[in-house]
Amino acid sequence: NFATEPLGIITHGIILLFLPLLKAKEIFKNISIESLVIYHYAIFWVAILNIPYFFKKEKFDPEIETAIKGIELYKEQGAADWEVKQAYKDLAYAVINKVHPVESSENSTAKQNPTMF
Repeated sequence: NFATEPLGIITHGIILLFLPLLKAKEIFKNISIESLVIYHYAIFWVAILNIPYFFKKEKFDPEIETAIKGIELYKEQGAADWEVKQAYKDLAYAVINKVHPVESSENSTAKQNPTMF
């Protein structure tokens, strides 16, 4: 992540600046802070900045939630595995088509060759 690299560099610089004060504290006497490199600080910031995404649950469109529940009910009623897989596949295609509609072959052919009637 490009945003974390500058944070890592800044954090590394601040730690090195205050290293004598940190070494004076009892907590940090046995820790080799100077052995930490910029990448450690960058990784630290990657983890810190991604904490909200670990706890945030993405919500689907209610139509999708209903369709998933319907497929799960279909499975509970004894549908074959291949039927359930096909239902999920059909749902995926429907969602993709809703987000990015596919043009019909007639429209795409007409756009490619505008002289066709």
